[in-house]
Amino acid sequence: MRTNNREYDDFVILKPNGDPIFHLAVVVDDGTMKISHVIRGDDHLTNAARQIVIYQGMGWTVPEMSHIPLIHGPDGAKLSKMSVGSVTVSSRVPPASTADCTTSLQITASIPPIVQ
Repeated sequence: MRTNNREYDDFVILKPNGDPIFHLAVVVDDGTMKISHVIRGDDHLTNAARQIVIYQGMGWTVPEMSHIPLIHGPDGAKLSKMSVGSVTVSSRVPPASTADCTTSLQITASIPPIVQ
Protein backbone atom coordinates (compact mmCIF):
# COMPACT_ATOMS: atom_id res chain seq x y z
CA MET A 1 0.00 0.00 0.00
CA ARG A 2 1.32 3.44 -0.87
CA THR A 3 0.16 6.70 0.64
CA ASN A 4 1.28 10.28 0.37
CA ASN A 5 2.21 12.04 3.62
CA ARG A 6 0.31 15.09 2.39
CA GLU A 7 -2.90 13.08 2.86
CA TYR A 8 -2.39 13.09 6.65
CA ASP A 9 -2.80 15.92 9.10
CA ASP A 10 -0.63 16.16 12.17
CA PHE A 11 -1.64 13.44 14.58
CA VAL A 12 -1.56 13.17 18.33
CA ILE A 13 1.01 10.85 19.90
CA LEU A 14 0.59 11.83 23.57
CA LYS A 15 -2.51 12.20 25.71
CA PRO A 16 -2.92 15.43 27.71
CA ASN A 17 -1.57 13.60 30.78
CA GLY A 18 1.62 12.66 28.87
CA ASP A 19 0.75 8.99 28.27
CA PRO A 20 1.50 7.74 24.76
CA ILE A 21 -1.38 6.82 22.49
CA PHE A 22 -1.50 3.59 20.49
CA HIS A 23 0.48 4.83 17.45
CA LEU A 24 3.50 5.80 19.53
CA ALA A 25 3.25 2.99 22.09
CA VAL A 26 3.25 0.15 19.55
CA VAL A 27 6.14 1.64 17.58
CA VAL A 28 8.26 2.13 20.70
CA ASP A 29 7.38 -1.39 21.88
CA ASP A 30 8.16 -2.98 18.49
CA GLY A 31 11.25 -0.82 17.90
CA THR A 32 12.90 -1.47 21.24
CA MET A 33 12.26 -5.20 20.87
CA LYS A 34 13.64 -5.06 17.29
CA ILE A 35 10.49 -6.69 15.91
CA SER A 36 11.03 -7.61 12.25
CA HIS A 37 7.49 -8.63 11.24
CA VAL A 38 4.14 -7.27 12.39
CA ILE A 39 0.80 -8.97 11.70
CA ARG A 40 -2.25 -6.98 12.71
CA GLY A 41 -5.91 -7.01 11.87
CA ASP A 42 -7.01 -5.09 8.80
CA ASP A 43 -8.72 -2.63 11.13
CA HIS A 44 -5.18 -1.29 11.76
CA LEU A 45 -4.30 -0.81 8.09
CA THR A 46 -4.83 2.96 8.22
CA ASN A 47 -2.60 3.17 11.32
CA ALA A 48 0.37 1.70 9.44
CA ALA A 49 1.24 4.87 7.52
CA ARG A 50 1.37 6.94 10.70
CA GLN A 51 3.40 4.27 12.46
CA ILE A 52 5.91 4.18 9.58
CA VAL A 53 6.47 7.93 10.02
CA ILE A 54 7.18 7.35 13.72
CA TYR A 55 9.59 4.44 12.99
CA GLN A 56 11.47 6.67 10.56
CA GLY A 57 11.48 9.59 13.00
CA MET A 58 12.97 7.34 15.68
CA GLY A 59 15.61 6.09 13.23
CA TRP A 60 14.39 2.48 13.48
CA THR A 61 14.01 -0.05 10.69
CA VAL A 62 10.37 -0.33 9.65
CA PRO A 63 9.28 -3.95 10.11
CA GLU A 64 7.53 -5.95 7.42
CA MET A 65 3.82 -5.32 7.98
CA SER A 66 0.91 -7.57 7.11
CA HIS A 67 -2.75 -6.98 7.76
CA ILE A 68 -5.21 -9.86 7.86
CA PRO A 69 -8.98 -9.99 8.13
CA LEU A 70 -10.22 -9.91 11.70
CA ILE A 71 -10.66 -13.23 13.45
CA HIS A 72 -13.92 -13.55 15.36
CA GLY A 73 -14.77 -15.91 18.19
CA PRO A 74 -17.90 -18.02 18.50
CA ASP A 75 -19.70 -15.07 20.08
CA GLY A 76 -18.97 -12.88 17.04
CA ALA A 77 -16.59 -10.58 18.93
CA LYS A 78 -13.16 -9.99 17.41
CA LEU A 79 -10.35 -11.95 19.02
CA SER A 80 -7.28 -10.16 20.29
CA LYS A 81 -4.40 -10.75 22.64
CA MET A 82 -6.73 -9.43 25.34
CA SER A 83 -9.30 -12.20 24.68
CA VAL A 84 -9.02 -14.79 27.43
CA GLY A 85 -7.77 -18.06 25.99
CA SER A 86 -7.71 -16.81 22.39
CA VAL A 87 -3.94 -17.05 21.94
CA THR A 88 -1.75 -19.78 23.36
CA VAL A 89 2.00 -19.89 22.90
CA SER A 90 4.08 -22.69 24.33
CA SER A 91 7.75 -22.14 25.13
CA ARG A 92 8.34 -25.75 24.14
CA VAL A 93 7.46 -25.10 20.52
CA PRO A 94 10.56 -24.51 18.36
CA PRO A 95 10.76 -21.17 16.51
CA ALA A 96 8.86 -21.21 13.23
CA SER A 97 9.52 -19.40 10.00
CA THR A 98 7.38 -16.46 8.96
CA ALA A 99 5.86 -18.62 6.23
CA ASP A 100 4.92 -21.30 8.79
CA CYS A 101 3.30 -18.69 11.05
CA THR A 102 1.39 -17.17 8.15
CA THR A 103 0.20 -20.59 6.98
CA SER A 104 -0.87 -21.46 10.52
CA LEU A 105 -2.82 -18.21 10.84
CA GLN A 106 -4.45 -18.79 7.47
CA ILE A 107 -5.54 -22.30 8.44
CA THR A 108 -6.74 -21.20 11.89
CA ALA A 109 -8.70 -18.23 10.53
CA SER A 110 -9.79 -19.88 7.27
CA ILE A 111 -8.02 -17.13 5.32
CA PRO A 112 -7.26 -17.77 1.63
CA PRO A 113 -3.53 -18.06 0.82
CA ILE A 114 -1.65 -14.82 0.15
CA VAL A 115 -0.42 -14.65 -3.42
CA GLN A 116 2.43 -12.28 -4.15
